[in-house]
Amino acid sequence: MGVVAGEGGRHRGVGLPAQVRIERRDRLDAIRKGVMELYVSDHPSAWNEQRGTGASEFDNVAKQVGLSENRYGTDGRNHVEQGIAPGNGSLNIDYIARDESNPYFTYDASQCIVCSRCVRACEEVQGTFALTVEGRGFESRISAGMHEDDFLGSECV
Repeated sequence: MGVVAGEGGRHRGVGLPAQVRIERRDRLDAIRKGVMELYVSDHPSAWNEQRGTGASEFDNVAKQVGLSENRYGTDGRNHVEQGIAPGNGSLNIDYIARDESNPYFTYDASQCIVCSRCVRACEEVQGTFALTVEGRGFESRISAGMHEDDFLGSECV
């Protein structure tokens, strides 16, 4: 059951007038936009040139939430000019090479936002449990399980 902010405090969302729910929707929209800004802060810088073109699902979602600027900057590892990540400067952005070994898909870690849809599809649709999320935070990536060399050698697809 949804809880929304309204006059006099919080109320159940069901059965309230639409204008009371607007406040909650605006808050959720702001959260969605903030999350997309965080994704953009580590998304390849080409996004800045292509934004608004509908070139990808990522671009479409950014447009849908009204994202035109990114207040967090572009210090993520995919933006750094010389291929060295901020911080200790030891992490090369190409540490995970683009994997084109599987004929059904290409995995590019710099484009992946680790939404886990592919992991869920492997588990729920294929029943193979071949993919997993490895690492945490900005170091998270999709992994082909024990076959870390490439996706073709994995049980995926």
